[in-house]
Order: sequence, then C-alpha cells, then structure tokens
Amino acid sequence: MVVCCWISSVPRSCSSQRSYLRGYSCSCGAVHRPRRSVSSTGATLLGSGHGLSPDPSYKIVGGGAQLQSGSDHILVASYPLPESGSPLPNWSPNWLATDLRPSSTGLDLRTAVTAYSLQLKDPDSRYRIVVTEASSKQGDATTRPCADAVVPAGFTLAGGGCKLKSPRSEPSLGSGARSRPKKALRSLPTPLLVGSYPIMEASGNQHWVCEAPRQQQQYEGDIITAYAVGIKDVIDNIAPPMRIVKSTSPTGGSHPTATADLLSGGFAISGCGARVEPAARNRTEPRLVTAMFPNTPSGSTDGSATGCQAGASDYGASAPGNVSAYAINLLLDRAALGHAHPDHGGVGTAIILNGTRFSPDTKVAFDSGSGALIVAPMLPFPDSVHQATVTVPGLSSGTYRLNVMQGDVPGPVQVPVQFTVTP
Repeated sequence: MVVCCWISSVPRSCSSQRSYLRGYSCSCGAVHRPRRSVSSTGATLLGSGHGLSPDPSYKIVGGGAQLQSGSDHILVASYPLPESGSPLPNWSPNWLATDLRPSSTGLDLRTAVTAYSLQLKDPDSRYRIVVTEASSKQGDATTRPCADAVVPAGFTLAGGGCKLKSPRSEPSLGSGARSRPKKALRSLPTPLLVGSYPIMEASGNQHWVCEAPRQQQQYEGDIITAYAVGIKDVIDNIAPPMRIVKSTSPTGGSHPTATADLLSGGFAISGCGARVEPAARNRTEPRLVTAMFPNTPSGSTDGSATGCQAGASDYGASAPGNVSAYAINLLLDRAALGHAHPDHGGVGTAIILNGTRFSPDTKVAFDSGSGALIVAPMLPFPDSVHQATVTVPGLSSGTYRLNVMQGDVPGPVQVPVQFTVTP
C-alpha cells in the first residue's frame, strides 16, 4: 500500500513542527502503515537547496518535486543522495531538490519548489537499497545531453532523479573606452531539465534517464547526472517485480500535464518521472519539466498514492508540445497459493484456496501447459486474507496447474497445485 503525505506551501497541519526548516521531513497526521508499505512525504523549504530524510523505520526509494504552474523558477535537481563510505544494511538515501530563478542581476536563490520523498517501511531490514549514478557525455549539435544510470544486476529499479550542472560564472569586462577593465561576474546559461524518467528494456535491463534540452552546438560532458535507486529483497534473495506506467498529455497549451496511474493487483508506486516529448528535429525546445510527484486522493494529506503527475511549461518561447508522466509500480507483497480443495470437479465447481495475502485484485490462472492461461476472478473470504474461492470457468476436461496472478505477474510457486476438470 502507498501512503502519501505532502505539505502545501502553507502547511497548516505541520506549521507547529517547523516544516520550513532546511532538511525537515514532515509526516502529517496518524495513519496505519502495514509492514511493507510505501509512503511519500513533502516539504516546501527555504534556501537554494534542501533535502528530505527518511522517517524512522523507513527507507527512501523515490521522490519528486513540483513548481506551481506559471512559476518563473526552474527545476535544477530532484535526486537521491548516493551512499558514502561503507554501505550499511539499513542504509537509506536522502532526497534532495533544488530550483532557482534566473534574473538579469544573477541567480535568485530563493526557492519555490515542493519536494517529495517516497518511503518504504522496512523495520526488519528486509530490503537493500542502492543508488547508482552516471553523467552525460560530450555530444554533437541537435542532440539532447543525456545521462543513463543503470541498476545493478539482482536489483529492481524503484525510483530515480536528476541533477543539472551548476551554472558557472565567469569574469566580464566593464564598459567604457580606455577605462581600466573591471571584473564582474556574469552567469553562463543555466541548463534546463526536460527528462527524468525510467526505462525497462526487453532484455530486462533497467535505467533511469535524465535529459537536458537539445543543443545548437557541440556541448561538453557532465551537463546532467542521472541517479537510479535499486531495491532487492535480501530475505527471499529476489528483485521485486516492477512495471512502468506511462501516460502522455494531448499536444497544445502552455502548461501541459499528464498522470500515470497505480496498477491494480497489489502494486505500490515507488517512483515518479516526467519527460517533455522531443520536438521536430533541428527545432529549439522551449519547454522544461516543472513537476513530477505522487498524487493523493482529493483533500488527503496522508493516504494511498493513486498515481504520478508530470507537468511542463514554456520557457522563453511558446510552442505546442506535450509531456509524459511515468509511475514505477513495485509488487512487494506477493500472493502465493499453497493449497486447493477439492482437487477435481466439473465446470462451475467452487474451489477453496489457501495461501498468503489474497485480495479482490488477485486472480487465478488455470494453465493446461499449452502456453495459454485461462484467468478467473477469486473472491477472498471476508474475515481472512489467507482464504478465497474461485469458480471453475468453462474449461475442457484435463488437469490444470493453478497459480495466482497480481496484474500480469504470477505468484511464486511454493508447492505445485493442480486441479482436474472432469466431464
């Protein structure tokens, strides 16, 4: 289950807890959190940069940031801080976010961003968290500077983020003929963020990708750095199943938004991403990412996450375009089938199932071995998550292997369970 806590720019419920202090992570209200749950926390903070720390017994697995629509600030960082020194079994990253406001007199470092962290409750240190990073390379004109952080083998991508290179300042000469040059600092152009999103290849490799706008000339390396959060179940020695949901906004409008949803079947959102979809080749890209954060039910400051929202905005010029939202869905609490009774019967027979963590979203697959699965809904017992019933659908006579399905993910097979359909 995903439980989200966010704080608006005037956090009434947390104002007494000094939620504006740098590095403060506020958890609003009292809410029951199951042993394996993910929550999100947010805080609007003052200063050029700030971070969110995990709550006790929690680990940060993802996060995000949001600028209000129409803000003249730009988002320059939203990422997990990698571990330093020897890794500890219960280590968790902090989440950092930074924005700035370019101005004619330099960089205005007052912040306007709301930062979010997605946190996994793990008091028993069941999960190991790692953060990998990679920076962009040199590139040619008309291409986007791109960084690609890869999750280590044996881990699942849970979240990720990006950090743009800090704008440099260089001396400039004062004006006036024959006058002695005066040194003044002028800021070089600030890179913009146009992509911070997950990728899962057909081969199974999982990445977090970060992009800056397409350049008009050859560009240097290290413009942008990508960070990927990996997660592994060290007790069962498995990488949790993961699915990526992507949704793209319609084209048009100055401030497009999109929302990627939570999957049914026991999944929990652990990471949010966004990407401004590329414009036609050889065209400038006047849009930038302004938001990628978890949604909560309307009016709730602490509840289950329902999706990830992405936003983009024009910068310097107006042009049609769209933005895509990404939601990483992790399957942490997996249902497993242990026993079925009876083990034979005709079509319409009610089978009583025993196992772990059944829910209304869990289904039963009948596998004849031909490669085609027949899936039927199950009905959990109202007073137990360990028992459910399923009615044998219209099947040909024969023996079928049974398994539970959460979304498109089959449950782990602890003991083979079979059912014979009789004429």
